[in-house]
Amino acid sequence: MRYFIAEPAGQVKNDLFFEVANFLWDSGNEVSLGKNIICNCQKMQHADYDYTISLVPNDEAVESLFNTHYKIISKYFDKIDSDCPMLVLANTGIYTNALPYPHKIYNFEKLDTQALASFFDWCKRFNLFVRKK
Repeated sequence: MRYFIAEPAGQVKNDLFFEVANFLWDSGNEVSLGKNIICNCQKMQHADYDYTISLVPNDEAVESLFNTHYKIISKYFDKIDSDCPMLVLANTGIYTNALPYPHKIYNFEKLDTQALASFFDWCKRFNLFVRKK
């Protein structure tokens, strides 16, 4: 599968950004990393990715998490397909629109390295976001 991971707007790259990228890459997926500074080059196509992922490490309401996600990825893509699955990693858990919208697929107290490690173990147990061999 192909994943696009956007950096949170206005935030520096952090360990969580790379933890997500490493997990997906090590699980046999293609991963593209976004950059805060967009060059004047041809923009990528949203439809080329199976999932878009953003980190929204603040305490927003669920509906505004997805609005923030759209604002973040709209910096990278001219046209955004609303049917394309997305993952939003927030302080209160991991949300997706792949199930009935919006849906929390994983819960934790705080978005940190330990919470991500627990989520990745859970994904491996259920073969989620892991390339089938």
